[in-house]
Amino acid sequence: MGSDAEKILAQFNLSDEDGKKFDIVLARLDTHFAPKRNVIHERAKFYRRDQKEGETVEQYVRALFDLTQYADFENKDDAIRDRLVLGCNDSECSEKLQLQSDLTLEKAVTFARQQEQVKSEIQQQRGQTASASLDAASFKYKRRPVAAGNKPTSTTGARSTTGACSKCGGTHQRGQCPAHGKRCNKCHKISHFARVCRSKSVNEVNSAPANNVPQVTEETFFVDSVDSGEEPWRVDINILHRKVNFKIDTGADVNIVNKRTWSFLGKPKLQPCETVRLISPGGKLNVMGSFQSTVTDLPVKVYVIDNETDNLLSRKTANSMGLVKRLNSVNFGEVKCTPVKIKLREGAVPYSVPVARRIPIPLMDKVKEELKRMKEGNVIEEITEPTEWVAPIVPVVKPNGKIRICVDLKKLNQAVERERYMMPTVDDVIHQLRGSSVFSKLDAASGFWQIPLDRETAKLTTFITPFGRYFFTHLPFGISSAPEIFQRL
Repeated sequence: MGSDAEKILAQFNLSDEDGKKFDIVLARLDTHFAPKRNVIHERAKFYRRDQKEGETVEQYVRALFDLTQYADFENKDDAIRDRLVLGCNDSECSEKLQLQSDLTLEKAVTFARQQEQVKSEIQQQRGQTASASLDAASFKYKRRPVAAGNKPTSTTGARSTTGACSKCGGTHQRGQCPAHGKRCNKCHKISHFARVCRSKSVNEVNSAPANNVPQVTEETFFVDSVDSGEEPWRVDINILHRKVNFKIDTGADVNIVNKRTWSFLGKPKLQPCETVRLISPGGKLNVMGSFQSTVTDLPVKVYVIDNETDNLLSRKTANSMGLVKRLNSVNFGEVKCTPVKIKLREGAVPYSVPVARRIPIPLMDKVKEELKRMKEGNVIEEITEPTEWVAPIVPVVKPNGKIRICVDLKKLNQAVERERYMMPTVDDVIHQLRGSSVFSKLDAASGFWQIPLDRETAKLTTFITPFGRYFFTHLPFGISSAPEIFQRL
């Protein structure tokens, strides 16, 4: 040591015996020179550390170990385990880890490594398969005449189609489309399959740029009527001081009137529409032009077509006038039915956990907020009286950052007496849809929660959290008989 170090060492007032021990001297020097760490800041760095893009599980765990050096955790293994579960990039792996009640750091690291290795091998297999398929697909290129102004594309060697075919939806050699000459089951036209059919079953008019030739793409729409047996929605609108009858068409992108109506309005001056094409099942509509008008103080643009068709009021204009309204979801509330009872097998042994499972500190506020939301929505109620059945919970982070509270009802499911209701298969449903042409899809938001539970049996669903015990007032997710009950009702 130098003279400066000897002066610092003399300040430690070490005994002669301790002054000769290397470990003691080194520890005192480290304490003297090492800067004091802010434990709160070190822990904040640890909790914010997520797995980076391209970072392996091994590298991520090693980084977490380094961050715990100055974080002063009482149990470093538990802290690293929680951060690994919540911070890994693989959301599927995170959910599976959170469902394990006896999860340790060693188990978590082993499982995450296995998941990472399996997914890497699957990606390699898919990459090799795709490469082999691409090399196998080849054809001879035949030169075709090139239109003036278009440059031919140079081709060397074998070529194959890239991407999905717009006629059949698959990948194949050029000129070997399986849909060639086949009739579509949807629109009954030739040379394409129904799964890639672009025709729509509602009235539609679409505007497309004129410099793009219409093809079978998302910019091609059809004007087609669905015969529902009811009169279409119509409305009389004052345009240019004349009353005109329009058909409300939520499938139309633009307002259109026919030539006869245009003459009835006094033939207002038309603006040229060379950059707009209107497409219908019979082909391109002959657009004479457009004119501006005002409808109930709303400026509207109306296209005039030289075809015998109905006057159509577009989706946008009808919505602006308050004639139609878009509903993103419909809330029907609670299902009107007799409260459902959960039946237990004879001799079922109650199961109760004495304490709540530990929840990572960063998720505590979110779990509390979700419990509050469920309570205000009358999905759960707080309970303080003793109950024979008490289940733990596992909070799962959803892709939007919110929390899903999963109640571990595994023990209760072992004692539940199932209804054994016959669930319909896909084949059963498809057979019932035979011959149909109009379909509607209804998605029940948290459908099980719309079915009320019997008051007494509801206490079987009691679960414990760090904020108290609750039970479901409506059918919970995770109970084995829930899908059968929901399907039956």
